This record gives sequence, structure tokens and C-alpha cells, in this order.
Amino acid sequence: MSNRVAIIGTTTWGTTLGILLAHNNVPVTMLARTESEAATLTTERRNNRFLPNSVFPESQTVTSLLAIALNKSDLVIIAVPSDRFSDNVR
Repeated sequence: MSNRVAIIGTTTWGTTLGILLAHNNVPVTMLARTESEAATLTTERRNNRFLPNSVFPESQTVTSLLAIALNKSDLVIIAVPSDRFSDNVR
């Protein structure tokens, strides 16, 4: 698989899927809720809140802008808590 993937959410599950896909040479863009969160994840190259021991591969990026996350994505994964799923889909 070499298609681009967007992951909505920086949860444990979203981060894990992103890392696994990126390790398999799939370009991944994760969508964070805020610009601050995206900047922190980008700078630290890891999700210290959920997976502090897992470094993001080079092909894994983070943004807070939906248009950038979805740009040229062939697959969108929504990895958010179930009580927020409807809000995120809207």
C-alpha cells in the first residue's frame, strides 16, 4: 500500500495506526484538534500523552487543518472517542 492516509484524531488508536502505516511506507497525516497540539506532536515527533515511547516515522505528519489532512488522501480513518464521533463526522 502506498496511498496517502488521513487520520482524524490523535488518540492512542489513531497514533498507533499512523505509526504502523508510516512504518510500512504509507504517507500519513494526523489531524489534531488544535494548532498547539499539532505543533507539539510535530516538534516532539511522538505522542507523549498516549504513546511516549513510540517515535513518529518520517512519513507521518500532523496538522490542525482539515484541508491539509485530507489533501490527496485515499483513505480517511476516524479515530476519536465514540462520544465525540458524531461531532467529528460533521
